[in-house]
Amino acid sequence: MRGVVVAQIIVALLALNGCSSGSSGKSKPTPTPSAVPSNAPTPVPTVKPTVGPTAAPTPTPPAAPTLSPSGVPVATPTPTAVRTALWDVSGAITVLAGNRIDSDTNDAGSPRFANDGPDTAQDIPNSGRLGGYVAVAGAGADGPLKASGDPLDVYRANLLQGQFVALHIADPDPSSGDLDLYLYDADLNPVAASENPGDVAVESLQVPTTAVYFIAVAAYQNAEFGIASASNYVLQVSDTAATQGVINTQSDFVPGEAVVMFHEPRMTKAMATAEGRARALGMQWLGGAPGRAMRFAEIPGTRKSALYLPFGKPPSADMQKQLQTFRMLKSIRARADVAFAEPNLRRYVRAVPNDAFYDRQWHYPLINLPQAWDITTGSADVLVAVIDSGVLINHPDLTANLDPNDPDGIDFISPLDIANDGDGADQNADDAGDAENPDGSGSFHGTHVAGTIAAVTNNSTGVAGVCWTCKIMPLRALGKGGGTGFDIDQAVRYAAGLSNDYGITPAKKADIINMSLGGGGFSQAEQLTFNQVRAAGVIVTASAGNGGTSQLEYPASYDNVVSVGAVGPDRQRAGYSQFNARVDVVGPGGNANLGRDAQVASTLGFGTGSPGDVEFGYAFYQGTSMSSPHVAGVAALMKAVNPALSPDQFDAALANGSIVDDAGAAGRDNEYGFGIINAFKAVQEAQRLASGQAPAENPQLAVSPAGVNFGTGLNSVVVNARNVGSGSLQITSVDKTAAPWLSVTEQGGGDYRLTADRSLLPVGVTDANVVFVSNVNSVSVPVRIEVVDASVAVADDAGHHYILLIPVADPENPVELDATVTAGQYAFTFADVPEGDYYLVAGTDMDNDFSICDDGEACGIYPVGGDLQPIRVNADLSGVQFPTGFEVSFQQLAAPATNLKHHAGFAIRH
Repeated sequence: MRGVVVAQIIVALLALNGCSSGSSGKSKPTPTPSAVPSNAPTPVPTVKPTVGPTAAPTPTPPAAPTLSPSGVPVATPTPTAVRTALWDVSGAITVLAGNRIDSDTNDAGSPRFANDGPDTAQDIPNSGRLGGYVAVAGAGADGPLKASGDPLDVYRANLLQGQFVALHIADPDPSSGDLDLYLYDADLNPVAASENPGDVAVESLQVPTTAVYFIAVAAYQNAEFGIASASNYVLQVSDTAATQGVINTQSDFVPGEAVVMFHEPRMTKAMATAEGRARALGMQWLGGAPGRAMRFAEIPGTRKSALYLPFGKPPSADMQKQLQTFRMLKSIRARADVAFAEPNLRRYVRAVPNDAFYDRQWHYPLINLPQAWDITTGSADVLVAVIDSGVLINHPDLTANLDPNDPDGIDFISPLDIANDGDGADQNADDAGDAENPDGSGSFHGTHVAGTIAAVTNNSTGVAGVCWTCKIMPLRALGKGGGTGFDIDQAVRYAAGLSNDYGITPAKKADIINMSLGGGGFSQAEQLTFNQVRAAGVIVTASAGNGGTSQLEYPASYDNVVSVGAVGPDRQRAGYSQFNARVDVVGPGGNANLGRDAQVASTLGFGTGSPGDVEFGYAFYQGTSMSSPHVAGVAALMKAVNPALSPDQFDAALANGSIVDDAGAAGRDNEYGFGIINAFKAVQEAQRLASGQAPAENPQLAVSPAGVNFGTGLNSVVVNARNVGSGSLQITSVDKTAAPWLSVTEQGGGDYRLTADRSLLPVGVTDANVVFVSNVNSVSVPVRIEVVDASVAVADDAGHHYILLIPVADPENPVELDATVTAGQYAFTFADVPEGDYYLVAGTDMDNDFSICDDGEACGIYPVGGDLQPIRVNADLSGVQFPTGFEVSFQQLAAPATNLKHHAGFAIRH
């Protein structure tokens, strides 16, 4: 056998499960001799006539020795040994619903059908998982595709608007495992591409409109930088993002720029300085310092990477620039001295300016601010940093509440075309205008945000702020056309008192940072900064985004940042507000659909922002940019009564419901997070934390998973309804109104089985809701199912499978079968199996490395889910069943110890 030694695998897996061969330890009880899967018939022992009895003969006393006439004993012939009983083990392995296999893998035992272009594209359903393999010529394991390569797989699917296509790469590596993902329309126009460096384990794209698309998976190669890729992969199409923060051509970044983090221990003397590193990369240094993320730009005319796409029509000019940037990043990341390389992401204000100001702040009573003000109106010792377009520092309703240590603030904008003030970074955060309005006037977005947090209050003028006497640290990072992630990152670092490109730190670091800005794409550099900000004890709030989709926006979706969505006066989620798993809380953001004055009123300026061309005033805006400063202001009130309040305590108060009013589904949900911020409860909670009192009971119903997708093959799914709070809770009813095709059966322990009757449904996609009602709150679970035309339906298929029956006592000598799928199942029979204990494993070998159950390959393990348990063979066993299919977690999640696919493969012979 080649590949991994099976004996070592079994021993390692048993050790991981807390036991060893021959020792009970903490292992599960050994199955009884008749143990078989619960859904299989009980086996009846049947003695095979040709084998003989199943038990050894009853022993008899030895006879006296026979003596010769001379008295010498005569030798007695040795009896023939009784043969051990032999048995048959048979059953079927079922393919998990929605699984498919690439039609041309490197497995020598599989048939191959080309799918390397739109003319031979392989049809797949609009939901499910597909396992595949791509490789450039000469890369990967030996096999049918080694010499010729198979660098491209193309699939065709009817996709729905808002769905996600994710490519999970089994062996991500900058030089040998770099796969890319492309989406084309039916006319072969490139729609989007995801081309991250090879150490990124997931590429992902979102479907813009409902239509037929071609999906292409390509193995990247670049001989100049020694990149030749080969890897298994799993392609997943689903209604929700399999991962978030992936940067692609649907992201917004500065073309030609790179944010790079180096491995400091690998720096040579020539690369000790920023200039030295720029020379090594052949680029211009624009910012950052050794030990931190650094910003570089291409030198015009030196671009080396050739632009190409797998097929189809040429990309747009903008997409060409994005693709050139991705190719540049790939070459940088291929260096051994680089930790990561990523684009310089753009961020934008998240508000929609509207008509002139009308003095009516409905949004404060909505969050119970008047009651909170009876306890505290804030403290001048609390400092809130506003990282935005700057602040009109001479606005009469703001000036008295600007940071007394530096009322002019800091301007961090480095590109002159964005700065719009004639110079780069300087010590002047006065808003110079961003030309956001059609007439060229500025939005003065940061001024509006600052007024919500801490406009001068109780002065008979203008508007009130959430925190009457708190101070604002004005920091300018957004200008004409937005801003860059790198500049914003420097402002964040400054606000938290960390080292930064500007070279100075504030006299007093901020207690709270508000960022009413955002954009797509996850940045490692930005996440590292927010980790440090958290460690510095600073609370960070950010707007969740105004796209009205489930897409994550950043910085709101980073760890250690509070993501704030928006509601209108009706306390309902505003249609523009993002809804996703990272939303933590919602606040008043306004809803212009309910009228002009249903938006958020605050301080503003009118004009271009150039010297002498600005008029101070007030206006209504709407957006998550308006909701975020409400939460930041409430956090400031909490700090006023409890200066020791930490980010951990603030997060815990959100999660346990003590500073919010629940909205939407009970407990946390994607539309409202943990609920609508409640200023009165928040101040009370801060007082309670300061005094060390215990929290009150707060029962909350939650259901997981939060949504169900039956796809094209599932007919039954179990969800769990439970109390995630403290105190008692009872579920009073479960409603599935208007879904006669769906039944709900209580299973006990909070489990409910949802069962679909496909015969009652038309071809196509059908949506419904199941509402769980308790004595405290209700939770609505969305349900989706797809019915395909039976005349064109393709059965679930996880590819050519190798099935191993592995003796526990002799794991280096398994019995091996192979099988192809029939009607979604792999039937198998192991004949003449000696009595004993065995492990039963099956899977694909798409890369032909003579090992099944590697990352990216289908894998089935008896009895189910990777929980390795032996099966006792002392009779014929029939009806043995377990599932197989593709997994998509690979590098993204820490694997449980019982999950075989994350430890080792199983050696096979082919």
